[in-house]
Amino acid sequence: MRPDEQHAPESAEVAANTIATDSDGVTPRLDPPAQPDDAVSRYLQRQAAARQIAPLPLTFMLLMLTFALFSGAILAQRETGLFNHIFLPFHKIALSGDPVVDLLNRRGMAAASGSVASVKGVAFCDGTSMGNSDRQALNQGLATMRRTGEGNQLFALLVTNQVCVGVQDVSYNGGFAMTRRDNQGSWLGSEIRVDTGLVQTGDAEILAATLVHEATHVARAVSGTACDTTDACTKLANGVTVEEEVAAHAAEARWWIALHGSPGDASTSGYNAGLDDLAAAYQAEPAIFRAHVIDLRSSSREGEGL
Repeated sequence: MRPDEQHAPESAEVAANTIATDSDGVTPRLDPPAQPDDAVSRYLQRQAAARQIAPLPLTFMLLMLTFALFSGAILAQRETGLFNHIFLPFHKIALSGDPVVDLLNRRGMAAASGSVASVKGVAFCDGTSMGNSDRQALNQGLATMRRTGEGNQLFALLVTNQVCVGVQDVSYNGGFAMTRRDNQGSWLGSEIRVDTGLVQTGDAEILAATLVHEATHVARAVSGTACDTTDACTKLANGVTVEEEVAAHAAEARWWIALHGSPGDASTSGYNAGLDDLAAAYQAEPAIFRAHVIDLRSSSREGEGL
């Protein structure tokens, strides 16, 4: 055996050891990944997941989405009273008065001449003796009127058509509405008067229901849907026009139901009990409601003192 042949196994062993371990004694990975493209893909995915999301655009989008939803909810409530059922449990909370309505009415009183209303709010009628307590009660009634979609629309109609609100001693009825046109056909000097005794009760909900009733008379006159424009009125012996009172009481019933729900206020006395009965009749057949209104308005005292 040649000398070099005697050392061959030792050289092979050294070579093997050199391949098997690195200088730190750590076994290196000699085989490449079976699927290098997948490894690269996984690496890129880990890098993307570790990358921070830009906070400013995301925050802006969330704020815009919140604003859009909030605005849509406000519009839906104003137009349809969609969320009234949510607020029904809180309807017994005492009203402290709507400061915006109060401010607008005060501006209207300062700026109005005769019975002309403020541009931004419903003014109080001149020529009536009203104390601060009367004005406060009417303000609360107007604010409460606006708690339903239909009530808010009627309030806007009073503003648009310059209808003032005042008090007057009325022997029998809770109030009345008068509408007037000028020679050009524009509405002028229209007004709603509420009985002084009713105002002095300070019951904001009853005042609001009365305002809704009278505002409906005004709305039908303005829109030309009142029965007297087509000579299609049915009049009772006391002069009450059935079709107009059915329409006004129906609006009053809808407002009461929207505020208190189908069972009504569940009151056993006074005006509240009468409104509960009205709401119950409204939810029955139309013929039953019409008969109820006729019975309600058949007194010979209707219009007494006006």
